[in-house]
Amino acid sequence: MRIKEEIRKDTAVLVLKGMLMHGPEVAPFHEHIRGLVDRGITQVVVDLSNVKWLGSAMLGVMVASQRTLWDAGGSMCLSGIRKRVASVFIATQLDSLFEVCEDADAAVAVFDSDPMQRIHA
Repeated sequence: MRIKEEIRKDTAVLVLKGMLMHGPEVAPFHEHIRGLVDRGITQVVVDLSNVKWLGSAMLGVMVASQRTLWDAGGSMCLSGIRKRVASVFIATQLDSLFEVCEDADAAVAVFDSDPMQRIHA
């Protein structure tokens, strides 16, 4: 997995690339999220437009990462999800756990509009 990070105001935009299937491939994602929280960045947009498929290990890491952000008072928004990847979130009923926006710009705008209105489980 490759993670490209861009900071926009108080929001980190993480552009992911690759097949996100197995533990060793996906573990760096949660480590990256913890690093952002350590730097005081708790609003994260995950751009999945370059991701063709993801497996259960990545879903688990994303859920754990969302919990890490919630515990720090933040949240994660997903953007650019392809239909095939979206079907995984729907089939596992994890689509309700993440806010989804069409693209990273829209997701950043959501955080900028009212960052205190994040949904926490």
